[in-house]
Amino acid sequence: WLERPFQASDLKPKLKRAIATRKRHADALAASHRRGAYEAILPLHIASRVGSGEMLIAHEIPMMSVLSCSIADWQEINETHTPIQIMQTLTELHCAFDNVCDREPGMKQKKDVFKFRMLDNGFMVVAGLDGNSFHAEKLLRLAFKMMEALERAPASGITGIQVKPRFLLHSGPGLAGVAGGRVPVYMIGGPTVVVARTLEASISPFGIGISGSASTQLGETLKNLLP
Repeated sequence: WLERPFQASDLKPKLKRAIATRKRHADALAASHRRGAYEAILPLHIASRVGSGEMLIAHEIPMMSVLSCSIADWQEINETHTPIQIMQTLTELHCAFDNVCDREPGMKQKKDVFKFRMLDNGFMVVAGLDGNSFHAEKLLRLAFKMMEALERAPASGITGIQVKPRFLLHSGPGLAGVAGGRVPVYMIGGPTVVVARTLEASISPFGIGISGSASTQLGETLKNLLP
């Protein structure tokens, strides 16, 4: 505070300090909001790098597992239902997945399992980004729990559609990186992703397919996981 009367030369330094302090607080708040937004759409270890200003991120993944999930008879659903019914059905599928993940240690924080692609009738999930060698086991357990959750769920009161999911688990190498600027997207690609999506189309409703490479990753654990 300055006692009146005061000189402009005394006021200017105080105003400058006040403006600088306010700007630092605003910048810190904006940075916090950006970190929160990045963590909502990116794996945590990638979100921290993007939050620090690193935008050119690309790397190879020596071994990972991919779980592809979609709704069977999707073409028929598209032809016989309204857009709002279709969107509600997809919302139920994604919410069921998110709820299952929220109950699994580590998955809610996206430390080792990440939903990286939204499909027109489902999604794809990857595990193994953190170098954990149990990525195939984690995704197979997740598929079983997702199947249980969806089988127990009644047909939607809004859409009247019974969701009939199918899953395919596949393992192999991949590549990943961040694309985009204002809204960065963590993209995962390579033959493993393509094969998982292709094989999944041949799985029956409420079925879980396991490729040969995923079976190799599971080893003896597969026998213990099968119901």
